[in-house]
Amino acid sequence: MDRLDATFEELPEHGIAAVQFADWASLDPEDGDIGGVMTADQAIDRLELGEIELAIYFTSFEDGREAEVARTVVDTLKNNGLNASWDGSVDSAIMVPLLWRPHIEPLEG
Repeated sequence: MDRLDATFEELPEHGIAAVQFADWASLDPEDGDIGGVMTADQAIDRLELGEIELAIYFTSFEDGREAEVARTVVDTLKNNGLNASWDGSVDSAIMVPLLWRPHIEPLEG
């Protein structure tokens, strides 16, 4: 998840508002953002230890820029070491295979 977190933290630098495990109402775009992405809040309920495929949904705030938003998200995911795929349809989610391993902080003492 660290690489996914890094991607979602970087996307606003590209003009894309981003939220994880939320809904569209949680998106808080800045002036000038061209689009937004999210992973659905229900996705966290379906996470299992091991390999999963996570859907990332996208939208454009300007007509005709959906594909640009999707390509930017895919490129950013790949630059952060994730193997993202998108079929080129603005009606399809971006899919990211992940190895889900929750982090547990070590006990001190």
